[in-house]
Amino acid sequence: MATSFYQKCSEFKTRPFQHHQPLQGEAPRAWENFRQPKLWPCDFVKDWEWKALLGAGVDGFVSEVTILGKSYALKVFWNTMAPPEPEKYWAFQRECQNSALFEMITSAVHTASAQNEAVYLHPRPSTRDDAIQNLRAFSDGGRQDGQFQNLPVAVRVIGETMPRLRRCYGWTTVSPADIARAITRGLPRRLHASDVLRTISPETGDRNAIVYEYIPHRKSDPVVAQQEIDFLWQAGFQLTFPTRPEDWRDGVLLDLSAIRYPWHPAFLRSRLTRPKFKDLVAYAPNNRPLRSNQP
Repeated sequence: MATSFYQKCSEFKTRPFQHHQPLQGEAPRAWENFRQPKLWPCDFVKDWEWKALLGAGVDGFVSEVTILGKSYALKVFWNTMAPPEPEKYWAFQRECQNSALFEMITSAVHTASAQNEAVYLHPRPSTRDDAIQNLRAFSDGGRQDGQFQNLPVAVRVIGETMPRLRRCYGWTTVSPADIARAITRGLPRRLHASDVLRTISPETGDRNAIVYEYIPHRKSDPVVAQQEIDFLWQAGFQLTFPTRPEDWRDGVLLDLSAIRYPWHPAFLRSRLTRPKFKDLVAYAPNNRPLRSNQP
């Protein structure tokens, strides 16, 4: 069984997860796009200016950058290729997949609301199949089927009540020249990421990165954070344990490596229960970061 699991993990990391043409218009919502989510390249990243280091973790480091005068969060990943160890996830792949799903889910809800419709979900998914069916409800076919629409206790999702999900503007590549320019503006050459001292150097070559919405630092309201947790659980995601308080801002989950969608090999049936914010948020020993974050 262990061998089978490791094989699945290795095979999963070979799945395509990037589009190579920018998104035109709304995110596509066909079911096949949900089954194999791919993130689009960011089409406006050029001449970005490094502003401040926001945090670093086991997956990468995050900086506030400005593009055409507007702030964004740029997450640069340490690994340029999938880790060879089968049990280790590839953070860049996972965040591309989850970010694409977030964009498709948001598009589905807003489109339904504009048509005076809603997305209906099973209120308490307890199996992997429940999670898949709830995720399918956001697809065009799922909305047309309305599988849970007549369920008296169904969760009705509309734009006005949907919790805020962190926006993603696409993947990009950070060049050695980009890193060198950021260092001249104050990016540290060495960072403590969890228990590892990392060196940032232009000599390391191109790096994978994702452009996210920048969320100013605000303490998260546990009630607002719980609303997002409930939504993610009902939408078909599984949250990993634990996350740090720094992984949340203004009630919004920042670290999209902290969730799995139903086709991930590590999606565990035993955790298909409603997570609680107070249980998810924890510190690592000695208050060291457990994972990557914006923070």
